[in-house]
Amino acid sequence: MFYPPAASGAPQLFEYSPCHAHFHFDGFALFNLYDLNSVIAVKGGKRGYCMEDTVQTMFGHHIPCKNKYDCTNQGIQPGWADLYPNVLDCQWLDITGISKEKWYIYEICSNVDRKLHEASNTNDCKRFPVYIPEVPFALNTTPLKYADVLKQRNISEQTAPSIDLEPDTNL
Repeated sequence: MFYPPAASGAPQLFEYSPCHAHFHFDGFALFNLYDLNSVIAVKGGKRGYCMEDTVQTMFGHHIPCKNKYDCTNQGIQPGWADLYPNVLDCQWLDITGISKEKWYIYEICSNVDRKLHEASNTNDCKRFPVYIPEVPFALNTTPLKYADVLKQRNISEQTAPSIDLEPDTNL
């Protein structure tokens, strides 16, 4: 179980998000976009998050059945996750100036400031292939699947960047 102290009790750990109108646990994640040579194409900023139980990911007698934490009382229970969908405002990288019709690698790293004590930090970063088209996809509230992007662009998985990613992974 993770629950940070209240924002009022530890202001150095939080920042107010005018975009979401509540406090976020500061500097929790870092997002970057790399070209296929591992050179940063778009440097993302550190992002803060409101830690809350939004989706139950595990079930069992030892997993709480009801969400307990929200943005006013932050935390994440065992068996729960904090979901940030693709339509949530202020959660993006600005790709305006990069070359289009190319593959990139999208990386997210969590606990970048090491404010959370973990048994291991080896799983704190994950990379995903991302294809940036010339004409952006229409805004869609349903996440794109890696296989759908390949199919839409008429690209075989053999020509996509070699990254350990299942075809049904949400992008």
